Amino acid sequence: MDTIFKILNYRITDSNEYGKSLSAIIVNNTDGSPRWICPADSRQPLFLKFYSTASGRSRMIAKLIQLVFLLRLQKLFFKTTTFKLTKDNHTAECPIDLFSQNWAIFTGTIGPNNKIVIYQEDIHGNHFKKVATSVTSIDILENEKNAIDRLHALAPGTFHFPHITNQKENYLQLTDISKNGKRLNQFSQYHADALNEINENTNITMKLNELPVFIDTIDKLTKLNENKDKRMPKGIVRKLNNLLNSIKDFDEEIEVCMSHGDFTPWNMYINGERLHIYDWELANPLMPIGFDAFHFIIQNGILNKRKNWTEIQMEIYQCLSPELFRKWSSHQNAATDKYLRLYLLINLTQSLDLYSQQPIWHTQIHWLINTWNEGISHIMMYEKNNRELIITDIFDFLLPKEYATIKFPQGLPEKLSEYSDIDIFITASNQKELLKFISQHPLVKHISKNSRTHMQTLHVILKDDRILSIDCIWKFKRKALTLMDVNEVLNSTFQTEFGVKMMDPLNQARYIGLFYGLNNAKIPARFQAYEQILSTPKNSVDNIIYCNMVDYTIRKDKLEAQLKKQSMNNPLNLFIGKIEYLLDTARQILFNKGLLITFSGVDGSGKSTIIERTKFELEKKLRKRVVVLRHRPSLLPILSAWTKGKAAAEKEAATRLPRQGTNQSKLSSYLRFSYYYMDYLMGQFYVHFRYIRRGYVVLYDRYYFDFIIDGKRTNINLAPDLTRMLYSLIMKPDLNFFLHAHSSIILSRKQEMTAETIEELNKRYTELFTELESKSATGAERYIIIENKEMDVTLEKIINLTHQKAA
Repeated sequence: MDTIFKILNYRITDSNEYGKSLSAIIVNNTDGSPRWICPADSRQPLFLKFYSTASGRSRMIAKLIQLVFLLRLQKLFFKTTTFKLTKDNHTAECPIDLFSQNWAIFTGTIGPNNKIVIYQEDIHGNHFKKVATSVTSIDILENEKNAIDRLHALAPGTFHFPHITNQKENYLQLTDISKNGKRLNQFSQYHADALNEINENTNITMKLNELPVFIDTIDKLTKLNENKDKRMPKGIVRKLNNLLNSIKDFDEEIEVCMSHGDFTPWNMYINGERLHIYDWELANPLMPIGFDAFHFIIQNGILNKRKNWTEIQMEIYQCLSPELFRKWSSHQNAATDKYLRLYLLINLTQSLDLYSQQPIWHTQIHWLINTWNEGISHIMMYEKNNRELIITDIFDFLLPKEYATIKFPQGLPEKLSEYSDIDIFITASNQKELLKFISQHPLVKHISKNSRTHMQTLHVILKDDRILSIDCIWKFKRKALTLMDVNEVLNSTFQTEFGVKMMDPLNQARYIGLFYGLNNAKIPARFQAYEQILSTPKNSVDNIIYCNMVDYTIRKDKLEAQLKKQSMNNPLNLFIGKIEYLLDTARQILFNKGLLITFSGVDGSGKSTIIERTKFELEKKLRKRVVVLRHRPSLLPILSAWTKGKAAAEKEAATRLPRQGTNQSKLSSYLRFSYYYMDYLMGQFYVHFRYIRRGYVVLYDRYYFDFIIDGKRTNINLAPDLTRMLYSLIMKPDLNFFLHAHSSIILSRKQEMTAETIEELNKRYTELFTELESKSATGAERYIIIENKEMDVTLEKIINLTHQKAA
C-alpha cells in the first residue's frame, strides 16, 4: 500500500505526525497483494467498474456485492483498514482526492505495462484516470492519447470511444462511456460493423518485412530464444520459430489497418445501436487485417468461456465468414488462415515477451499458453509430425506442475524415438488434468486408457495415425510392495534446458536398480554409469542395488526383504497393496482385451516379413505383448507327431514343400480335418483365455481359411462348402488380412507353385474375403484384402487398422 499511495502523491504518516484518516476496503489478489481499493463508507461498489461480468458466474457475484453495499453491510463482508495519510509532496498534484467518497482504485496487472486506474464520480461527471507507474506505462498512456487523436480524425459512426478531459505527464483522464451499457460475450454484427469501418478508412498494403510490428516480433522472438527463465515454456517458443520459418516470402505484400490491440468483451459495452470501446492503449495503426477479430474470439474463448482450441477454431470460422473477411481485403483474396498465422505469431510473441518481464504469473497465463499451443499445433498439423507437436505441448502444459520423467533423454523432447514412450511420476490430480488436456487436444483422434490403482497408461492415436504412449505413475509399486516415495521424487527433480523436469540421478539409479532387480533381470550396460552414484549407499536398499550393478548378481529376495522393512510397507499398507494388486489383476483380465489377427495368402505373398514387422511395431508402439501362432492353436500336435515324435514331425513339416500331399481318400480327409477342426474348437478357448483375455495380440500365420480355400495344403480333399459351413462355430478374429500379389511377383520370391495355381488361389481368397466382409453386419470382425506390392505401404495399412481396432 505504501507504493500505491506514493504514486498517488500520498504517504502513510507516523503516529505522532499530522494526517487525515482514511478507512478503506481492500480486495486482494490471490497472492495477497491489493487489487481494488475503495472508501469503506462508499454507497456503491464502484470497483465493479473494473470487474468483467461477461460470464453468468461473474454477473451473479457482481449482483451479490451490489446487494451488500445497498444494505450497507460491506464492513461485515470486506476487510476494512484505516490509514493516516498526508500529501507526500505538497507542491505536486494528487491525481485523486482520497478523502472524497465516490472513487475506486484498480492497482493493475503486475508487469512493465502496469498502471493504476482510478474511477471517480464528482460534480464534473464520471471519469477514469490512468496513472503511470513506470517509464513504459508513460509510453502506453501516450500511445492511447495518439490513438484517440486518430479516432477523432476518423469520426466513426458505428462505435463510440472515450474523450480525454485532462492530461498530465504521468496520467490520462478519460470520460466514462459505460453508462447503461451491457457486455456482449459473443462476436456480433456490432463488432463486425466497427471493424469494417476502421478497415475501410485505414486499410493499406505493405510488405511484410517493412511492417514495424513484424520486425519487432522477430526481435522479441530472438530474445525469447535466449531467455533462461524457467517459467517460460520452451516448446511454444520453438513452435513460434517454426511458424515464422513457414512464411516463405518475407517480401510478400499484406494488408494492414488500425487495430485496437486488446479488442475483447471486457474493453467494450453495447449501448443503443453502437459499441462503446475503451482502453486504446495498445492500439497500432499498422496491424494485419483481422487481428482484432481473431483477438476477440480467441481471448474471450480462453478466458471467459474456457473453450479448447477446437471449439475456438469452429467459432472463428462461424463468425468470420469468407464474405466478411473479403470485406477487409481491398484485393478480395485475403486468406483467413494466412492472417490467423500472423495473428498467432505476433500476439503470442509479444505476449510471451511481456510475461517474461512479469515477476508473478497468474493462472490465466497458463490457460492462454496451453490453448495457444493447441492452436499452433492445429495450424501446423499437415506440415509437422503430429507426435512431435503434441509432445511439445504436453511438456509445456506440465511445466508449472509437479512431475518427473523417468529414463527420459536430455535432448529435445519432441525428438523422442517413435519406439519410445513417456514414463512420468505425477500426482493423481495432475494426471487427471493431463488426461483432460490430451483428450481435448485438436491433434488427438482417439485416446484409450489402461487404469490400475497405482498408474494409468494412455495410448494416444493422433490425426496422422502416429501413436504416443504415456505411463502416468502416482505410486511406484510392484505387486503389493511400494518401492519409492513419489513425493520425495517430485521434490528433487531438475529441469533441462528444453523445459523437461527429470528425476534426479540418485532416484533414477534407485528406480533402475529396483525395476531390474525385482524382475530378476540384469541391469543393461547403458545404465551401468549409475553404479558410481550408488557407490556410497544411503541405505540398505541402495547397497543391494549397488552390488547388483557391480557383480550382476540378482538379489530379488533381499530387495523384497529390505523393502518390507520400510515404513511405506508397514503391515497395513502391505494388506492394502495386496487388495489393490488383486483388483488390478482382475481388471486386466476383465477389461484389457487383446486382439486376434490373421494373415492369409499364398506362399511368396510376403506374409512372414509382414508378420515379423507387425509384431515389432505393435510391441514397440502399441506396447502390446504379441504372440505368433502358425495356422492353428496347436493344442493338438500335427498328426505325424503320433508316429514320428513331435521334434521329427515338426522338422519334416518345416522342410517339406507345401501342397505336396497325394491324399485322395474322402475318409482319410474327413478324419484329418476332424482332428484339426477339434484343435480349432478346443484350442480357440485356450488362445482366448491364455492370451486374448490377458491383453495379448495374437498373430496367426495362416488360419482356418486355408481349409476352405486350399485344403490340399494340409493334405485334405473335401468340398469347400463343408469347411465353409463349419467356420460358423469358430471364434471370429478381429482382423483378417489377405495379402496378394501378381503371380510374377510371387514367383520372383518363391517358385513353389505355378502361375495358374497362384492366380486361382488369389481369386478364391478374394471371393471368400469379399463375402465374409459383406456379411460382417456389426463390423465386429473385418476381412481386408491388400495387394502387397510395397512392403511399407502394406505395413502402414495394417498398423493403422490394428490401432483403430485396439482403440
